[in-house]
Amino acid sequence: MTSASVHQKFSGLLIVIGSLVFVCGGAFHPRINSSLGALGSVEFFQNFYMHIAHHGSWRLIHGMILAGPLMWLLGVGSFWSGRSGWTRMATTAMTLAATAWAVTFVFDGFVAPDIVHWLTPETGWHVLAVNQDVVIRLGLVSWLMLGFSIIAGGVGILVSSRSKGAKVLASVGILLGAWSFIAWTTGIFLPGPFVSPYWNATAVSTAFWFLAVGAFLLVSALPQNAVEAEGQRAIRKESCLS
Repeated sequence: MTSASVHQKFSGLLIVIGSLVFVCGGAFHPRINSSLGALGSVEFFQNFYMHIAHHGSWRLIHGMILAGPLMWLLGVGSFWSGRSGWTRMATTAMTLAATAWAVTFVFDGFVAPDIVHWLTPETGWHVLAVNQDVVIRLGLVSWLMLGFSIIAGGVGILVSSRSKGAKVLASVGILLGAWSFIAWTTGIFLPGPFVSPYWNATAVSTAFWFLAVGAFLLVSALPQNAVEAEGQRAIRKESCLS
C-alpha cells in the first residue's frame, strides 16, 4: 500500500468519525425554537438561559458539534484531489467555513455556559442575547461557506476524469450546497440556520453526505491523477538514488 493510498484511507476515516461525532453531538442538543418564546424576545433568552443552566453536558455536545466540520476539513481534500482552480477554491472556502464554525461553537458551547454560571438570570440574559446573536450570524456565514465549498469541489470533480461514484457524490453535494443558498435568499435561514425548522434535516443530510464521502475514500482506489503523481515521485526518488 502506497503512502498516497494510506493518506486517502486515513482522510476517509477522519471524515467518517467527524460525521458520527457531529450527529451524536447534535442529537443531544435541545430544540431551540418558538417553544422558548418569540425569537429574540426577553422570554426566549430567559428560557434559553435556563436550558443551558440545567443541561449537564452542554460543553461536551458543543465540542462534538464543533469537531465534526474540522475533521471534514482535514479529510475532504483527498476527495477533491486535483490541482484545478475549483479544488483550490473549495479548499479555501472550507477552511473559512471551519474557522468560522469553530469560533461560533466556542461562543455557543463554552462562552454561553460561562455567562450562565457567572451572571444571574435577571442580568445574564442581556449578555447571553448578545452572545447568541454572534452565534446565529456567524453560524450563517460558516454554513454558507461550507455550502459553497461543497459546490466548488463538486464542480471540480464533474469537470475532471474522476470515477462515476465520485461524480454521483459530487452532484448530490452540489444540490446540498445550493439548498443552503436557496434557504438563505428566501429567508428560511434568517437570521441564521440554527433557528430554522429545516436546520435539523439540513445538518443531518450534510453529515450523511460527508459520511458517504468518507466511506467512498475508504473503499475506492486512488484517482488516476494521484496514481500518476505517486509514480512520478517514485521515479524521481529512484533517479536521485541512482
